[in-house]
Amino acid sequence: MQPGREAGGRKGLCTEASKAGMPCIQDDAAEGEGLAAHCRREGSGGKKKKTSGSEVPRAAAGLFAVAFGPAYCQLLLRLAYGERWAATGAPAALAAYCPYILLLAVNGILEAFVHAVAAPAELAAANAALVGCAGAHMAAVAAASARGGGAPGVVAADALGMAARIAYSAWFVRRRFAGVPGFGLAALLPRGGTLCALAAAAAATLASAAACGARLGFSLAPGSGPAAALARRAAAAAAAVLPAGEWARAGVHVGLGAGVLAAAVGAVLRAEAGLLAELRALGRKDS
Repeated sequence: MQPGREAGGRKGLCTEASKAGMPCIQDDAAEGEGLAAHCRREGSGGKKKKTSGSEVPRAAAGLFAVAFGPAYCQLLLRLAYGERWAATGAPAALAAYCPYILLLAVNGILEAFVHAVAAPAELAAANAALVGCAGAHMAAVAAASARGGGAPGVVAADALGMAARIAYSAWFVRRRFAGVPGFGLAALLPRGGTLCALAAAAAATLASAAACGARLGFSLAPGSGPAAALARRAAAAAAAVLPAGEWARAGVHVGLGAGVLAAAVGAVLRAEAGLLAELRALGRKDS
């Protein structure tokens, strides 16, 4: 490549990197130093900033969709479209789609980074990987259709294709930051307090849905072992103390979900206080 064209290409990459909040690297010799400085600017104690400010709400929405969506899909369909649709496989399809929302958010964050900082040759390789992921996705859809998976099977095939794209982008990020001391992909994950709070919220809302008679499309404790028997007894005991009317039980289910949501939001805000402070500082800097 000619020097002028190479400089112009790097200038364009720097422009895109700046839009994504990434470091602008002018030459190969400065790449490692520039990445290290970028990480030091975006975190304290060796911790890296997880996402850009515009992508954080999407990732948060994905996490909350996984925690609360499956337990309320059947009720939402009942309210919006009536018993006719709520009695079909649509609630199970929507429940399967909730984790897919999280995969979409994660993929958007990672691919935005890849396309912001990748060199032309790396972009070509990324596009080739996308073609391979598309082929795997089509094969998964065909397999799900052949096995009678229905709409949930198609959603699962979509999730498989998206997971493959995430895996490639994660490999790119790991290779990109290989020279940065202390960097690891675990630094991109939410904190343990966030994951624990949302896992507890998911367990509470799913148990509430089962006790209220919602059709989840799956069993909370399949099988006939001691754990399954204990789960069934707990659900029966909870159902015994709930109101007899269907809509009264739905009200209890929604009320419990609102309380769990408030508690989960508070726990997440506390666990991610450092990240929120970084985002506020970033917003003030941009303004």
